[in-house]
Amino acid sequence: MKQYFLLEDQKSFMKVLPSWLEKCLPEYKQVYTTDDLSDGSYLIESGYGYPNIKNVLIDKLKMFSEGDAKPDCIAVLYDVDDWSEGKISGVRSVFDNIFISSGLDVDYKLLPISRCFETWLLGNREMFPKAVDENFRKYANFYDVSKDDPEIMMCPEEYEETVSIYHYSYLQCMLKLSTGRKYRKGSPGIVADGRYLASLINRIEDTKDMDSFRRFILFLRGLRDLEA
Repeated sequence: MKQYFLLEDQKSFMKVLPSWLEKCLPEYKQVYTTDDLSDGSYLIESGYGYPNIKNVLIDKLKMFSEGDAKPDCIAVLYDVDDWSEGKISGVRSVFDNIFISSGLDVDYKLLPISRCFETWLLGNREMFPKAVDENFRKYANFYDVSKDDPEIMMCPEEYEETVSIYHYSYLQCMLKLSTGRKYRKGSPGIVADGRYLASLINRIEDTKDMDSFRRFILFLRGLRDLEA
């Protein structure tokens, strides 16, 4: 199985995903160019944000169609932020049409992330501070991600930025208080650790929370089973 991941993310998820795949898909090896794709390997590339990821996908599908090396499956992961159900459905249709129009005979999986990568990271209940300080109290009082589904959390009405930026700020404050270290997109640190991933997986096994993360993990387990 040759797997290709196209991420909207440009920093944090791009850095973390290889570490997570070492745990979830130990039989697979990472390669860095399409020419190096072979059975039991994967390639991760960035789509450089939305909507640019659509153009990157069109170009990659054309390249795969015209070249000798192509993956067996393409997974596209993108943030839905505060999109309406109508926009989520519309964007999915656009991606479907891109694959259909390419004529490329390849399996593909669309994995929208609710709301963003940092939303998934908020699902680690072990990282929720046992003692809340003044800085974190405003987040905990608005929404307790240790008890309620992070993927459902929006942001305060008076908040002037996007839902994704609010989730990022929430995560920064949470991890700073619980670990003493600041989370940065360019240097995600602890979240790449296998124990962090295990805690997120425990969350979806213990609860019905984080449905988009669950779909991602089920996809990876399906790849693992194909290699078994």
